[in-house]
Amino acid sequence: MLRGRLVVDHPERIRPDRVIATSGTMKIGGRSFDVHLTKFAATAGDVWLYDRKSRTAVVGDLVVGIVPFADTACADGWAKALEEVDRIPFVTLVPGHGDPMTHADFRQWKLAYDNLLDCTRGKADKQVCIAGWQKDAARFIDAAHRDYVGQALDYYIDQRFRAPTEQARYCKPLG
Repeated sequence: MLRGRLVVDHPERIRPDRVIATSGTMKIGGRSFDVHLTKFAATAGDVWLYDRKSRTAVVGDLVVGIVPFADTACADGWAKALEEVDRIPFVTLVPGHGDPMTHADFRQWKLAYDNLLDCTRGKADKQVCIAGWQKDAARFIDAAHRDYVGQALDYYIDQRFRAPTEQARYCKPLG
C-alpha cells in the first residue's frame, strides 16, 4: 500500500527514461529483443517483448491469468493485440500476472477473452458472461481468487465492456 501511494503521490518516480514510441528491435542488457508497442489494448500503450533466441514472449498485462484487468482497456484493440501475440512463434509466454504459459495455454486464455467479449456484446445476463469466463479460464483461476474474479467481472462488464462511452474513451488518445 505504501509503495502504491508513493507512486500516486510521485508519478515522476516511475516515468520511463527511455520512451517506446514504435515497435522494433532493441538491445536490452546486451541481448536483442523484438519490442512491440500495441496502442489501445489493455492500456493506451502496451509494450511487450519477444526473445527470438529463447522463444519467450513477455506480454505484461495483455494477459492476466485470473481475469483481464479492463480498467483502461479498449476491448477491440485488446483482441487485436492478442491476435498479434498469437502469430509470434513463442514457446513460453510470461503474463503480467499469473504463471508462465505455453502457446496452447495462451490460446485457451485468448479463447476465454474472445468468448467474454462475444458474451458481453450480446444480451446475455451478466452472470452468464461471468460464469463463461470462469469456465473457459478455469485453469488460470486459483481458489483464492474465484470470488475476486466474479466481483471484478461484475464491475468490468457494466463499467467497461457494456459501456459504449467508456469503450470510445479508451479506444483513442486521451485528451
